[in-house]
Amino acid sequence: LQDPVLNAIKNERPADFKDVARSVIADEMARERRIVFERLRRMGVHGLDAPVDEIGAQSIERYLTIKRQELI
Repeated sequence: LQDPVLNAIKNERPADFKDVARSVIADEMARERRIVFERLRRMGVHGLDAPVDEIGAQSIERYLTIKRQELI
């Protein structure tokens, strides 16, 4: 699940040094998350990176895609 707070911090306009530091940390965490997802994908793991309010629909769509590809 995507973290809406992390995404908000990463995308907000910083007002002071503390906000800049928070934004940099949030961006680094997001980058590390993308790296992990990519490594898992290369290993053949099917993952889903979706916001909470879209997880149900995206899970079904991903399942149907995997099934169409005869991977299960």
